[in-house]
Amino acid sequence: MKPINVAKVVERIKNNKKLALSLTVAAAVVILLLAGGVVATSKPAFCNRCHEMQPSYNSWMTSNHATVDCGSCHADFSFSVTSVAGTELHILRDMFLHSKNDYVAPINKGSVLSKASSFESCSVCHSSKRLISARITTAHKTHSEKLHITCVYCHNRVGHPNNKEYDDRSKMKSCIACHQKKRASVGCKTCHPKTPPGS
Repeated sequence: MKPINVAKVVERIKNNKKLALSLTVAAAVVILLLAGGVVATSKPAFCNRCHEMQPSYNSWMTSNHATVDCGSCHADFSFSVTSVAGTELHILRDMFLHSKNDYVAPINKGSVLSKASSFESCSVCHSSKRLISARITTAHKTHSEKLHITCVYCHNRVGHPNNKEYDDRSKMKSCIACHQKKRASVGCKTCHPKTPPGS
């Protein structure tokens, strides 16, 4: 088989305006279809179509993030061709497993999707200087910038609260366990600087 001479093919396209126009239109249609697929699969209505997603969808509806589309948190914020393609391939794989009734419930056990979310996806709306309350202070900036711990590693259930199938790592026992493992302070005043004496 004779190798393709790319230079000749490009020259032929340049000289044939109908062919060039046809290829441009075909490329535009493919790009629009892909973009439409990305938008459609990032919407909650898409996720809610599968019965195994019902617990996650229902808990999302009760969360403070109920007005935020799935893709706003679960998509890769680098927006590179490979990241978008990777996300869409993951969705296609999940749809295939759903069609075969071959999936592991609960979906996202161990909060794997949360671990993959980036600081950038949260910082679109939230600041790292944020205080939880007057009684609790967390060094968000230290955790995210110095220790490279993503927001959703600790706040893994923030978008899907009250779902009994999952552990919620935002509870104090999880903070203490992590601090002990990393040999960080577990003293009350570390996170509760205004703790009243004797409490």
